[in-house]
Amino acid sequence: VVANNDTAMAFGTYDVGAGAVFGGWLAQVDLFNSPVRYCGTNPNSTGEAGTIAVTGSADEIDNNLRLVAANLPALEFGFFFYGSTQTLVPAGDGYLCVGGGLFRLVPAVKTDTSGFVSRALDHNNLPNGGEIFVGSAWNFQFAYRDPAFGTAGFNFSDALEVTFYD
Repeated sequence: VVANNDTAMAFGTYDVGAGAVFGGWLAQVDLFNSPVRYCGTNPNSTGEAGTIAVTGSADEIDNNLRLVAANLPALEFGFFFYGSTQTLVPAGDGYLCVGGGLFRLVPAVKTDTSGFVSRALDHNNLPNGGEIFVGSAWNFQFAYRDPAFGTAGFNFSDALEVTFYD
């Protein structure tokens, strides 16, 4: 039984033989592969490490996935980007965790006073070559300015791998 686009319920009974039913079971099945977090990063001027997450679903047809980043310096510019592979390369005051052809979501966005930022991932307005298709997995990260900390003045969040479905 499908509960919604992301969840289904499965149920059944235990048969102990001779037609006797011992009990039943009910399980929630996640139809959406949860994003996989990888690649830790260094703390920034907040004392925390920047983190990335998603809301909505990875249903390519629904087109309602939203990228969010937190634990960032307040009122600083940055951008979300994505690529096809994972890597671990020291860069800035942190690590570049996304590889392959990199696709930047423009324009840049500015964190709010609590160090939070979000952006919709609009499948109808993606960079050339970075089109997202059903069954594809992409890696996402957030790069941001942090002039009050470190030597480079910029840092990265951790990263997420998201597999898209229909």
